[in-house]
Amino acid sequence: MRYSHVLLGLLAVTWTVPVQGQSQGPFGVTMGAPISKYTSCEKRPDQEGWYTCRTLPKSHASFEMYFIQAHPKIGVCFVKAIGKDINRDSRGIMTKAEIKKLALQIEQTYGPQTAIRDSLSPRSKFKAADEWLMGVKEDERAFSYDWTDGRYPNDIESIHVFARATDAETGYATVEFYFKNEKQCDVELDKEAF
Repeated sequence: MRYSHVLLGLLAVTWTVPVQGQSQGPFGVTMGAPISKYTSCEKRPDQEGWYTCRTLPKSHASFEMYFIQAHPKIGVCFVKAIGKDINRDSRGIMTKAEIKKLALQIEQTYGPQTAIRDSLSPRSKFKAADEWLMGVKEDERAFSYDWTDGRYPNDIESIHVFARATDAETGYATVEFYFKNEKQCDVELDKEAF
């Protein structure tokens, strides 16, 4: 009887080690993984080290496109998700609600955000309530939830979920996940630029 408990204990240890060693980050993307692991990703001709992805291993229903930054030596170092258009939302009410919803989902894995930004440039001419999205489009208004203390699961350094707009009526959410190797990735890509 004693031996069966020891055997079960050994089996439990051997089963949990691989799972912990294969931690997956946002959208099923792992820091340092080769870009070839994500088969729907295509190299962007205009930017070295950047890839556009139609889907990822754990795609999210709120997003229609993804971008990954990767370097051949460093692997994946950054993931960005672009949300679906939210139309007829000049006041930004639905766009803000979508961002808050995503922030709550992110909190479940990464804990509470370190900052919430909701600001309008004092020089902006888009001060009216129905010009909220126009302020976002012109980079005069910021609305975001940020995680920046660098101590997150899945090798994440920082996270940002924020509002973007294509015009005065159409907004969308964007989420960026910076892995701990992102600065190293930038250095290597900058070296190759010259």
